[in-house]
Amino acid sequence: MFFHVFKYRFLSILRQKSVIGWNLLFPLVLATAFYMGFGNLVKEGDGRLQVIDIAVVNHTESEENYFRQVVETLAKKGDNQLFDIKTQDEQEAENLLSETKIDGIFYIEENIRLKVNENGMNQTILSSFLKSYNNKAYLLKDILSGHSEMNPEQVLQAVSKEQSFVSLKESGKKEVSPYMSFFYSLIAMACLYGGWIGSEVLKDIRADQSEIGKRYECAPIRKSTSLLAGIFAGGILLSVCIGILMIYIEYVLKLPMYVPFWSKVVIVVLGTMLGIALGLFSGALAAKKPVLREVLPLAISMICSFFSGLMIGNIRQQIEEIAPILNKINPAACITDSLYTLGTYGTGERFYINILCIIGVTLVLLIISILKLRGEAYDNI
Repeated sequence: MFFHVFKYRFLSILRQKSVIGWNLLFPLVLATAFYMGFGNLVKEGDGRLQVIDIAVVNHTESEENYFRQVVETLAKKGDNQLFDIKTQDEQEAENLLSETKIDGIFYIEENIRLKVNENGMNQTILSSFLKSYNNKAYLLKDILSGHSEMNPEQVLQAVSKEQSFVSLKESGKKEVSPYMSFFYSLIAMACLYGGWIGSEVLKDIRADQSEIGKRYECAPIRKSTSLLAGIFAGGILLSVCIGILMIYIEYVLKLPMYVPFWSKVVIVVLGTMLGIALGLFSGALAAKKPVLREVLPLAISMICSFFSGLMIGNIRQQIEEIAPILNKINPAACITDSLYTLGTYGTGERFYINILCIIGVTLVLLIISILKLRGEAYDNI
């Protein structure tokens, strides 16, 4: 009996236009748009040293300034270039900084200072560079003041030498571009789009919402059997759609995800179950309002996808600093972070925590849906 119900539900869901349109074609179109926007950055890798635009303003009369020499050395063209000095004119530097065309201004004075207009990665690098220079310059002066017989160049080499007390062990993982997180978030969004499938599965067993539901109510079939068959049928269809999306990203667009095959299977299966559970939850809450039943899964999936990094790449990191619990209960963020963790670090504690969060959110949605639907009966239709 279960197989016959499963077959019917599978064909019924497959005939829904939203499955082909929203669950298959729309993610493929969005992946193509992402690729056209920054696909080359993913292929080239964004882990390379980024050149930081700066200005250097000299407020001293001396032309012999060690700090300026260091900065100019680091601004030389080549693989190790760190800075690009845009100007040394103070007024022009101020204008460029206000227009965010440079990341900071170094003022060479008795005490060298840095001016920035905002907080960010480049500004943090500039601040760390200045702090490191000041520490080594102070150390050099302190050593020479007590040992005038020492050679300044030898002392400079000694204090500049970096000593590491840890060993680096290669993990064998490739360097994943930060831009790849947009595609991971897209996969998470495709999983949550299973909410439409879950909503349709629930609608088709409710006598007050569809003609099919009236037939099921009169048929000698347990409602739980029909619901379970619908969940499995929808899960298989959604898994196929997401599998096609992953194949398209990795083998057609040729953007490496660096995620092992079986790990992809686990994430796809759990992601589809989560998406369908979201649809059941939405359908149970908005059972009497057909419009809300259609809109609610979309609204929840897009809000969750936004906060997982689909529109703003580093928003997950910002949320992790402010309210990390939001990333744990956001299903899209858990899926995105699972893929990113696998691609960057491989399986580990962080990956398993994300998997447990996905399972936990899925179970909570299912339990609430079952409690809401439990014992429903109809006096008349």
